[in-house]
Amino acid sequence: MLRWFPHAPLVPLLLLFLAACGPSEPSPREGGVARRADESAPGTDSAEQISRYIRCIFQDRDGVLWFGTTTDGVVRYDGRSLEYFNASNGFGSDWVNAIAQDIMGDIWFATRDGAVRYDGNMFVRYTTKDGLASDHIWSLLVDRNGEVWFGTYEGVTRSDGGTFSPFPLPAADLSAHPYHEDAALVNAIVQDRSGAIWFATKGGAYRYTGTTLTRFSKSDGLCDDFVNTLLEDRDGRMWFGTQFGGLCSYDGNTFTAFTHTAWDGENIGTLYQDANGTLWIGERANGLCNYDTRDLRCFDATDGEGIRVVFCMLEDDQGRLWVGTGAGLYRYEGGQFVNMTKAQLL
Repeated sequence: MLRWFPHAPLVPLLLLFLAACGPSEPSPREGGVARRADESAPGTDSAEQISRYIRCIFQDRDGVLWFGTTTDGVVRYDGRSLEYFNASNGFGSDWVNAIAQDIMGDIWFATRDGAVRYDGNMFVRYTTKDGLASDHIWSLLVDRNGEVWFGTYEGVTRSDGGTFSPFPLPAADLSAHPYHEDAALVNAIVQDRSGAIWFATKGGAYRYTGTTLTRFSKSDGLCDDFVNTLLEDRDGRMWFGTQFGGLCSYDGNTFTAFTHTAWDGENIGTLYQDANGTLWIGERANGLCNYDTRDLRCFDATDGEGIRVVFCMLEDDQGRLWVGTGAGLYRYEGGQFVNMTKAQLL
């Protein structure tokens, strides 16, 4: 069901120059993906889907699409065929959280079982034995200098291609949230246009300029310390999707809370901006909205069983918007979400 809402202003929050501590997303101890028990669509025929849970989507330099899943490893799609790589055929894991490509063209995969690098011919897996802080990697970034950053359940590890080294971040203080675990979990890593690297954690957001590490928290105007996801928009604003405080942005000076007359989103798990500048906002288990700086349009399970639980989005080089959900793969076409089953892709 498409819901359209007229424009409503954003509410500015004051930026203060202090720091504090706080929380983030659900514990992965119950199987890894931070999801609620109802974050799936029971009516979906899983056998028709390329996989049930599409955790991440990536397009490489050759135009090939890669779909990271939570049960079937990674799926490679060249527009003609689907090829599966998982624990049973040399990939080393069935669970993929993030994908990126380095300056040499190698593709990196963040998995529950370490980092996997693919050079076009073979997969190589790296684990704590090689220097990773944890084998369970949740987020991944290749920066402009070619350095690879891994956000794990035990903090951040960076690699220059030859060695792995720790990048210390303070663990979150979760004393106010005893039901949450993994205080050192890094949910997301992005690099902004200035070259600074941002980390989303359960203890706020961190910005690293190459020389200085700065923490932003609720005391500074951040909408919540439990930061799930990050996005820099094309105007240079940094957006923060949080667990308990909804959505806010930062222009370099001031934090601004996203508010709307019809918006009551709290637990934001997905952020994406398409080529038209439209901001897509996924709330955990409560559907997906898009915002074009004036109008807010929201979608739910009536628009597609998987739209209630959106994990990721990607606009490919042909302008097609792919959506990874808790009930398979979708594509946004003509204002509608189309479930892209195996039959439709092949």
